[in-house]
Amino acid sequence: MELRHGVPQLPRAGGVVRDVLRALPLGLFLDHLAMRLDAARIDGLALRIGWCITDTGEQALLSLENSALTHRLGVPVDGADAQVQLTRAVMDDISVQKLGYADAVQGGQMQVLGQRDAVLQMLGALDSFDRMFAVVGPRPDLAHDNP
Repeated sequence: MELRHGVPQLPRAGGVVRDVLRALPLGLFLDHLAMRLDAARIDGLALRIGWCITDTGEQALLSLENSALTHRLGVPVDGADAQVQLTRAVMDDISVQKLGYADAVQGGQMQVLGQRDAVLQMLGALDSFDRMFAVVGPRPDLAHDNP
């Protein structure tokens, strides 16, 4: 693909990507969250969140420390600072960005018990990435300095 004329603008993700995201097991979904976390926006926040997928019975403990997310699957979520409860269908809608976290909470599709504001702060610090980006190109800060 030629990038001399800029990065091509592609339409939003199609059905194949949606199907892949919907097929993610809980552990990979939580890895996906960790990858999207903007660490600078949650600096200093420490939180343990229990995730409960109500229709499948899956549980995971998500830990936020040192601006990094890690998780353990199948462990009891008792004693966590907060608990997130939602169905797999709601998780799927969130993963394909059909539904936002705040909208899911306001609509009653996702329940957050405990430190709700801290959980929403963490979820609000998730970045979205463009599908297309320039792999190689001039650095903008150096492009105009070189003759």
